[in-house]
Amino acid sequence: MLRHLLHIVLTPFFQALVVTGLIILFVSLGLRKYSVEQLEMNTFFDKNQISYTDLDYDGKSERIQTLFNPPGNVGIAINSGNATLGQWNFKGIYQPGCSRIMFGDYNQNGSDEIYIFTLVEDSVMLHAIEYSIRPSLFIKDRFIVKIGASLKAPDYIILPGSIVDMTGDGKGDLVFVINACFSRRPRNVFVYDITRDSLKISPESGAYIENFQLSDLEGDGFREIILSTFASDNFNEESISYKDTSSYLMVLDHNLLFLFPPVEFPVPTGSIQVMPIKTESGETFYLCRYSHASPSGHPGKLFLADLKGNIIREKELQVDNKLFFMRLLPALKGGRNNVVLGAVDNNGFTIINENLEIFQISDLRFSSYRPSIIDIDQDGQDEIIILSPNQQQHIILRDDFSSPVTIDFPVQSTVPLFSVKLNGDNPPQLSVQGDQEWRLFNYGINPVYRLRFLIWLGIYLVILGFILLIRQLYSFQLKKKYETEQKITRLQLSGIKAQMEPHFIMNTINTIGSSIYRQKGEDAYRQLLNFSGMVRALLISSDKLTRTLKEETEFVTNYLELEKSRFGDLFSYSITQDDEVNPEAIIPKMIIQIHAENALKHGLLPKKTGGLLDIAISKEQEYLVLKIADNGIGRSRASKNIAYSTGKGMKILGQLFETYNKYNKVPLHQEIIDVFDEENNPAGTLVKVYIPLAFNAEIY
Repeated sequence: MLRHLLHIVLTPFFQALVVTGLIILFVSLGLRKYSVEQLEMNTFFDKNQISYTDLDYDGKSERIQTLFNPPGNVGIAINSGNATLGQWNFKGIYQPGCSRIMFGDYNQNGSDEIYIFTLVEDSVMLHAIEYSIRPSLFIKDRFIVKIGASLKAPDYIILPGSIVDMTGDGKGDLVFVINACFSRRPRNVFVYDITRDSLKISPESGAYIENFQLSDLEGDGFREIILSTFASDNFNEESISYKDTSSYLMVLDHNLLFLFPPVEFPVPTGSIQVMPIKTESGETFYLCRYSHASPSGHPGKLFLADLKGNIIREKELQVDNKLFFMRLLPALKGGRNNVVLGAVDNNGFTIINENLEIFQISDLRFSSYRPSIIDIDQDGQDEIIILSPNQQQHIILRDDFSSPVTIDFPVQSTVPLFSVKLNGDNPPQLSVQGDQEWRLFNYGINPVYRLRFLIWLGIYLVILGFILLIRQLYSFQLKKKYETEQKITRLQLSGIKAQMEPHFIMNTINTIGSSIYRQKGEDAYRQLLNFSGMVRALLISSDKLTRTLKEETEFVTNYLELEKSRFGDLFSYSITQDDEVNPEAIIPKMIIQIHAENALKHGLLPKKTGGLLDIAISKEQEYLVLKIADNGIGRSRASKNIAYSTGKGMKILGQLFETYNKYNKVPLHQEIIDVFDEENNPAGTLVKVYIPLAFNAEIY
C-alpha cells in the first residue's frame, strides 16, 4: 500500500497537481470575483449633474443632465443615445446638497415622468416633463411651499420618495419631504395629487426629518409614511408643535395624519431611526434605534414598538458602545427579508432581529456617510456602496458583504449621486456624480474569474509539461553521464593496454633476462628499475585519465631507457623543460608517451642508425606546448610499413581530445608536421601538442 502510494506521489501528474494547487491557493487570494473599470470622466465647473434612468422601460437608460445656466436660471436636458431629445429652462436655482429630480409613472402609460424642484427666491417650485418620442413639459412653476427665513439664503433639503397611489383613485401621487435646516420651516411630508393638481401637507412639526420610508403596514393597500427624526435644536425660543429639542417616533397614514401620537425622546441632539420589520409570524413592528450626542447619563437603546407606538421590547445602549450610533438600513432586495441591517462606521455591518439580537456579519470598516443601496448589475440583488475610511475611494459590496471592489471616487462636500445606466443587451454601468465631477464605471464579474477553471487547467498543463521536460532533460543528462563514464572506462582500459602492450612487456623481460644471462648485473638492475617504475606509474594512474607533467616525463623516460637497452645505439633521446613550466601541471595521460612511441617505432627504428628523439616542453601564451621531434624516415615512408602500425595510440588520443574539449573553453589541439631536408627529402616528423594552461580535467 505504502509503495503504491509512493509511486503515485512520485508521478509527474501528481507533482504538477500539488504545485498547481499551491499556485491557485496563492493567486486566488488576489483574484476578485468582481471587478470595476472606469470608462468615462467629466469635470463640471457649474455644478451640473448627470444621472441615468430608463424612462420608457426599453432596457436602455436615458441620460438626464441638470444644468446651471446664467444666474437665476437652471435647466434640464434629456439624451437618448447620441441624440438630445430636448432641453427645458426654469427660473430659480437647484438647492445644493439635495435631490433635484424624481422619476415615476403617475398615469401608468409605460413611461416615467421627470419631476424637477427649483427654488425661486424663497419658494420651492415643481416642474414635470412627460417622456415620449417628443418629451413635453406638462407642469411648470407649480408652487409647493415657501422656505422660512435664515441668516443667509434659504436652506433646506428635499428627500425624494416615490410615485404611489395615496388617494385611492388608481393614479400615482408624488410623495416627498422638504426639510428646512436653519430656515426651520417647513419640515413636512408632501403628497402632490398630479391628476387633481392638489397638495397635501403633514401637520406642522419642528422635528427634523432625516429620512422616511413608505410601507403598507396595515395591509389595506395604502402606504404609511415612517419618519426618522433628529433633535437639531434650531427653534430655540419659537413655539411650534414637536419642538426639535426632542426626537420623535412619528408615523403618518396616507392622509398625512399621525397614525398615533408621536412618541417623544426629550434629549437635544438625539435621533430616532425607524425601520419596519416583519416577525416570523407575519406581524409588523417598528425596529428603532435611539441615540444622542449628549454625555453619558442618557443611555440610548434599541427597541421594538407595535403599530400604535407602544414599546414592547428594548435593549439599552451606552454611549461607549460601538453600536450606539448605528444607522439602520432596510433589508436588501433579494437578501434577508425579516431582518434589519445595522451599519456602524468602524465596526462593519450587523443584522438585528425581532428579539433585538445583534449579529456581526462583516467587520469591513468605512467612513461615516450613510451606505447607498443600489442594484448595479440588475441581477435582482442589491449592492452596497460605502465610503472607505480615508474617504478617497468608495467600496462596492455584494448583498452578502462579500467580493469588495474599490472605485476611485473621493467624497466631496455632498454625498455622491449613484445611478445605473442600462445598455440593452450589454451589461449595465454605474454612474457616479459628485459636486463637480462625474464618472462612469463598468462593474461585474471579473472576466478572468469566469475563465479561472480554464486558466487553472492551463497552469496545470504548463507545470506538467515543465516537470516532464525537466525529467526528460535529467534523463538525458544521466544518459550522457553514463555514456561519458563508459567512454572514460574504455579509455582507461585502452590507456593501460597502450602503455604496456604484451609485446613490449615480453621484449622488456627478455632484455632483462638477457642482461642477467650475460652477467650484466648493473644493466639488468637498471632495466628492472625502469620497468618497475613504469608498472608502478601504471598501477597508480590506472583509474585516471590525467597525471602531472612530471609523472608523464618520468614514465616516458623509463620507457625510452628500456627501449635503448633493447636497441643499443640505434637512437638517442633528450627531454628538456623550460624553467617557467610547472612540473605539477595536470595533463592528459599518455599525451607524450604515445607520440614518443610512434616516433621510435615508425620513424627511428626503421632508419637503423643515427636516430634522434627530442622532447621539448615550453610555455607559450595561454598554452603548455609539448614538442616531440624525430629525424626518422618520415610519415610517408612509415605509412608503407603497415605491419608496424595499428593506429591505436592516435585513436585513443583523438578520443581523449574530443572528450576533454567538451569541458574546456580553450580546446586541446595538436599539429603533426612533416620535416624535409634541403633537397626536399623526408627528414623526420615534428609533433606540437597544445594544452591550455587553464586545462579542466573534471569531465564528470
